[in-house]
Amino acid sequence: MPKWFKRIQSILEKEPETWLAYLDGQQLENIPHLRRLKPRVRGSFLRVSVFFFRMFQAIQFKNKPNTKRFLVYADSANQQSALEDTLIAFHRHECEVTSLIKYQNFDDSAKIQGYQPLSFSPLDVLKTAILLIARFNFLRKELVTTDKFLLTHKLDTFCSVYAHLAYFERLLRHQRPHFIIVSNDHNVANRALLAIADDHEIDTVYMQHASVSSLFPAINVKYAFLDGEAAAQTYQQCEPNHPPGKALRTDRHIFLSGQKKKLAARPKPEIYSVGVALNALDNPRDIDAFLTEIKSKGISAKIRWHPGLKDRALKPLLDLMTKHGNVAKSDPREETVGDFLGSVKALVAGNSSIHLEAALSGTVPVYYEFTPADNPDYYGYVKQGVSKQATTVEELARFLKRIDDGNATINTQAVQHFSATYGTEWEGREGEFVVQQLLAQKQSKKDRDVSQAPTNCPTT
Repeated sequence: MPKWFKRIQSILEKEPETWLAYLDGQQLENIPHLRRLKPRVRGSFLRVSVFFFRMFQAIQFKNKPNTKRFLVYADSANQQSALEDTLIAFHRHECEVTSLIKYQNFDDSAKIQGYQPLSFSPLDVLKTAILLIARFNFLRKELVTTDKFLLTHKLDTFCSVYAHLAYFERLLRHQRPHFIIVSNDHNVANRALLAIADDHEIDTVYMQHASVSSLFPAINVKYAFLDGEAAAQTYQQCEPNHPPGKALRTDRHIFLSGQKKKLAARPKPEIYSVGVALNALDNPRDIDAFLTEIKSKGISAKIRWHPGLKDRALKPLLDLMTKHGNVAKSDPREETVGDFLGSVKALVAGNSSIHLEAALSGTVPVYYEFTPADNPDYYGYVKQGVSKQATTVEELARFLKRIDDGNATINTQAVQHFSATYGTEWEGREGEFVVQQLLAQKQSKKDRDVSQAPTNCPTT
């Protein structure tokens, strides 16, 4: 068999498809909405067909970037946002950086930030097909054993493991950056890149981009930049979450580096009573009822949806905004989260990381379940004092009155538990902190290599 196949086969023996596609492969029963999000077409043959159709859409014939000293990958708009300040700091230090982003998210903002699209070559497609054929019996058995739902509804997710392993194996085969940096540890592409990096013994870096859960995989990178003590404590509970064939590395370094998204923004002239942040967990019927109630209370709202909501999942929300004349919209593709938060008096959301972003930007966050949650206060924002909680629109209206009267403030100590730099000299400079630490680690490694070199060996 070809060398590339043997290398990928060796990786999959240590970290199989059901671990690289972590959420579906390991946490399906613990995250109910993964089962509720059903595709239009079902069945293993159709899911494979959909996968290859999407892969062909992402084909480019000249698509092999030259990897430089730092390789950064963003798999979503949220990850791109979390990496933005770090990329700026890299350029300020004149570091050589290659930035890749998921093909579907390669837009004007990505171009401005210097990203290149992760696009496949015809050879990547061929390799993916070979891997799928070679491993299909094994994969099918694993999925049926876990839950047949995965085979009929999610098989394309597991196929994407092969596509990303083939792409990153080709990308890194002859090029070795000093660091590979990701801002997510459970998406397929991110995990495939980290697996290839480990195989090539390249130092890996994980930068937290949103609040974390005990359902996440164990940290298994050399350098992890977590927002605060809350994330560090949560990841302690994740230590058992790793494939049996791949032990946790012993040289892990954890830094508490604060929340990394750019949030500072000047308030806009028109201020809305509440900003309503929605994601895939929120049922449109419940949102409809909520908007009707707040209209009766004279509460003006501005709705922002999660950037991952698109097409069929987004349409019901857009229809609701058309139906309700008392709401404005915040399109995450056009308005930054900082600008959104700067235009509202309070932030209302269910289980979402935007609570912390609101508090960091000076906007009071309110936890409100539009749809009853499978795991109430999932991230602990209410318990820790970052967010206030309202269970009815009447409670929400009373709380908004307190904000108008100046009687609702941000709990600084609670916010620092989640974002270590809040209120310190590093607030707003988290990207600079990350880059300084990585450059220091790089210099330290270089110094160690020099001290261990033979006296007649050149050290430059």
